[in-house]
Amino acid sequence: MDDDWLASDDEEHYVEHHRLMEQRDRKKMESQFFNIGYTEGLEQGKLAHLQRGFDHGYNTVGMQVGRSFGQIRGSAHSLMHILAKRLSKASHRSSSHTSEELKKLMSEVQSFCAEFDAIKLEQIAEPDWENVQHEAEHHSQDDTDSYVAEKREEWRKRKDLLDTFQTRLTDLEKRTFK
Repeated sequence: MDDDWLASDDEEHYVEHHRLMEQRDRKKMESQFFNIGYTEGLEQGKLAHLQRGFDHGYNTVGMQVGRSFGQIRGSAHSLMHILAKRLSKASHRSSSHTSEELKKLMSEVQSFCAEFDAIKLEQIAEPDWENVQHEAEHHSQDDTDSYVAEKREEWRKRKDLLDTFQTRLTDLEKRTFK
């Protein structure tokens, strides 16, 4: 180290202190910029994949399942409205036999509508198997492959709920319009 005979000990201490603070500040700024860059990169990656995932899910699951669900729901509620009008007319004519049949049918349609309205998406839309795999890996499943295979088999064994409801609705419609 060069000895500067003009520099005092206080100046050397000040320079060393300044150098250490500069290093500390630079490390802190590097860390902050790294964190900001990492966060922004993560967000951009999420957005890029999120849109693709949304588009795929909408086109393969949401739109198809939603359309079927909406058609069944709309038909069932329309059927309930038609039966309500028929019941109103039947009560004015005082036809007890017809009125009782209509009341029974109306009760079945109302029950059908309540049951159908309680359906959740998980019951009618096939799971995102990549997500099931990811969740299994991060929730410490011992054997993720067999867990996912088991879930796939459970899904296959289930009846197609929308088809079952469509069949029931068709039967109610036939009985209403006979």
